[in-house]
Amino acid sequence: MRRDVWVFLFLSVLLFLISSHSIIIAVVVTSNTSSPYSSQRPSPASECDALLQFSQSFTISRDASADYCDYPTNTSYPKTASWKNGTNCCSWDGVTCHMSKDYVIGLDLSCSRLRGALHSNSTLFSLRNLQRLNLAGNNFTGSPISSRFGILTGLAHLNLSGSSFSGIILLEMIIHHHSNLISLDLSVSLIPFYLSDSQYLTIEEDRSFRRFISNLTQLRELALDGVDMSRISPSSLTNLSSTLTSLTLDVCLLQGTFPINIFRLPNLRILSLSDNSNLTGALPQTNWSSSPLVLLSLSFTKFHGPIPDSVGNLTSLEYLHLKGSEFTGSVPPTLGNLDRLSSLALGGLNLSGTVDFDMFARLKNLEDLYLSGNLNVMLPNNGNCSFPRLKELILQGVNLTEFPYFLSSSEELELLDLVGNKISGPIPEWFGRVWSNTLAYLDLSSNNFTGEIPSSICQLSSLRDLELLDNRLGTIPRCFGKLSNLSYLSISSNNFTGEIPSSICQLSSLRDLDLSDNRLNGTIPRCFGKLSNLSVLSISSNNFTGEIPSSICQLSSLRSLYLSDNRLKGTIPRCLGNLSNLLFVSLF
Repeated sequence: MRRDVWVFLFLSVLLFLISSHSIIIAVVVTSNTSSPYSSQRPSPASECDALLQFSQSFTISRDASADYCDYPTNTSYPKTASWKNGTNCCSWDGVTCHMSKDYVIGLDLSCSRLRGALHSNSTLFSLRNLQRLNLAGNNFTGSPISSRFGILTGLAHLNLSGSSFSGIILLEMIIHHHSNLISLDLSVSLIPFYLSDSQYLTIEEDRSFRRFISNLTQLRELALDGVDMSRISPSSLTNLSSTLTSLTLDVCLLQGTFPINIFRLPNLRILSLSDNSNLTGALPQTNWSSSPLVLLSLSFTKFHGPIPDSVGNLTSLEYLHLKGSEFTGSVPPTLGNLDRLSSLALGGLNLSGTVDFDMFARLKNLEDLYLSGNLNVMLPNNGNCSFPRLKELILQGVNLTEFPYFLSSSEELELLDLVGNKISGPIPEWFGRVWSNTLAYLDLSSNNFTGEIPSSICQLSSLRDLELLDNRLGTIPRCFGKLSNLSYLSISSNNFTGEIPSSICQLSSLRDLDLSDNRLNGTIPRCFGKLSNLSVLSISSNNFTGEIPSSICQLSSLRSLYLSDNRLKGTIPRCLGNLSNLLFVSLF
């Protein structure tokens, strides 16, 4: 029995040792098995550390993203503020990892309120497997675009727009390292026009740009808005890839002739070249029927010639802006075929002829329409013409003789500009009923409107800008005080008589008040001193009497004061000298 016990114990120990040895072998084998990516990437922990160090090299400041991201609605927020040391960076806001969560492939810190210089030794450039990088809408305080971006050879999508980079764009970096780029956006924010030249980006060498264009064979989207391209010939764009879907080169100082073949690129959906005042070109007159264009903007360029009938074949077109360019001829009636069109701007051109408004009857998606110049617009005679989505209508100087009453069905209208026509009769009463919560801008200046301003206009609770100058209107409504959002009121050069109603002093948001060139009388209201935001006060060429009230000295924001050509008397208030912002004064 004892011998059997020893045999049992020996076998048990042997099995244990074999089992343990197997485990040890298994552990060794496992520890020596590497990821197929290990030779080309740092460890996940080091990438998280790199991201943290990158974020800590900047301060968070709301105004760093304000110009680019927060108009018209606030979209910026500090994404990196939620990043925590010791947590998996693959779960951080703005960070995307490979499905295995082994390494970072995407970083989106757009509109993250980052402020500070982006140096070439930034830990950002250690993220070698990045495929998408979006740093748009921050403030990198005039940093140059580092050549170290060339290290990130896997990038397919790069967006550095609106982030206050400056200097010369090194195209060689992109040519040699990023031939697989699909989208590239280096646009400069066009909102802060006060920036100095040293804070903008420049492309200097035409030869490099030509190679850049030729090498990016996979490119679908290219945006260089606001980049100085004055040294680049537009002909260098001829070899753009047929894969291109979007090209935006607004405000690039381009000069010369734009290649017409670009309009026929088979996949091009967006083409915007606006505000290049020395850029010439013409639209294709033939063979332009299969284009998938959705947006075409050539405003404020020197594009010329007729607008071809073939534009009516661009059935995908939603946005057509040609305003301020040099197109001539007539408005092609084929525009009426573009039933997807939401925005049409043909103002400030050398167009002529008659435009029958019925041509637009099919455009039920139209949201804004701008016509001006030497056109004669014929309004529809029946009720079949309606634009339920219309938000902005500008018909300047197009020889209208009557008010466009079809607008009574456009309940979403926000802006109405009928300046410089020949419309006579009273202002319609239904304004306040139809647009009580929507209309923000109303300009009926330089027409022949007569009668009183209808009291229903005081129901326009969203109205910010009211311009009725140069008509033959009568009494100022006493209900004006209800327009609490009004910031601009110009009703000069009419037939207004009587005193200024005191209700105007309730317009606490008012910045510009022009009542000049009327027949108003009485004294200047002392309550004007309550208009604390007023910047311009013009009541010249009326019949005001009495003294200049000292309450005007309470208008600390006042920059322009025009009181001349009245029957004022007395001394000039000494306190006017205390108005530190006052630049222009005309008193007698």
